[in-house]
Amino acid sequence: MMIETRTRILGIAPYEGMRAAMERAAQAYPEIQVDVYTGDLEEGVAIVQRMPANAYDCVISRGGTAELIRQVTELPVIEIQLSVYDVLSAMKLAENYSSRYAIVGFSGITEPAHTLCDLLGYHLDIITVHSADEVRRRLEQLRQNGYRMVVCDMVTHTIARQMDLDAFLITSGIDSIQAALEQALHISQWFRRLQQENRFLRTVTQDQNGRVVVLDSGGAVFYSSPTEPPAGLAEILQAHLREVPARGSMKFYYTERDQLYRITAQKLLIDTEKYCLFYCVPSRIPLHTHWTGLRTMNRGECEYLFVNSFYSISGAMGTMDAEIQNLAAARQPVMIL
Repeated sequence: MMIETRTRILGIAPYEGMRAAMERAAQAYPEIQVDVYTGDLEEGVAIVQRMPANAYDCVISRGGTAELIRQVTELPVIEIQLSVYDVLSAMKLAENYSSRYAIVGFSGITEPAHTLCDLLGYHLDIITVHSADEVRRRLEQLRQNGYRMVVCDMVTHTIARQMDLDAFLITSGIDSIQAALEQALHISQWFRRLQQENRFLRTVTQDQNGRVVVLDSGGAVFYSSPTEPPAGLAEILQAHLREVPARGSMKFYYTERDQLYRITAQKLLIDTEKYCLFYCVPSRIPLHTHWTGLRTMNRGECEYLFVNSFYSISGAMGTMDAEIQNLAAARQPVMIL
């Protein structure tokens, strides 16, 4: 079977010119497979949602389209950053016209614009928008204040033309696109290794005789292998959750019908979040031993036999229950004749 070694990248370009630029830039990377589609904002999101699962390693897009795509996919989303040079080029073109202009767009455009204005001493109105719905209202305010032209991103460019405003589209240069491809290549390789490790660990836990259950700090099942734990087992694990020490491990036993579980529990800390790992190994209670007249049992087996015995059911133990509890608290070995 042939294993795919190339990094598969889905490109979502907000305008046709960027699509062509992305395809040209990708030709310099034979180890990358890039499929580029044109779609701005919701159109770009719809393209990503139509793609089969696991078809790509990451997504590349720009501005507000990249922000929206992050909300609908678990893949890494690489944003083509606009360089200061990209913004400066559009501003220089706008200066050839006498019309008063402002810079309007998502933060990927307005942040480098602020940097440029601070460095060059420009005094321009720079407006950051956060959604397509906000653009028309902002442009209407600018027109009422005497503006006839904007330097902007794709969505603002489209709406400005509909409102009969002049608009200069800030395009991404080849250097910005190549930088995004480099970043996508490195992140995809790291993400792929992470996925392989995850699949490997899942395979290891599923092939084990035991059951692995991870609960979050609230007692909800965060992970379970090979399947979801039975309701009774889950309740027992949740009941012991507060007893697990912060360091080291704790062992206890749980019986379900004729099945005995030997359970080891320990705390986990993942990205500042606290979890508890339970490793549950099933074992059958022995019916006989190798020594005539002797039978060895661990605590869990004793608990199982006692709970299901005549002495427990009938209450024949009487006051011996308290005495047994006191003996159990002793650290020294105890022999009962």
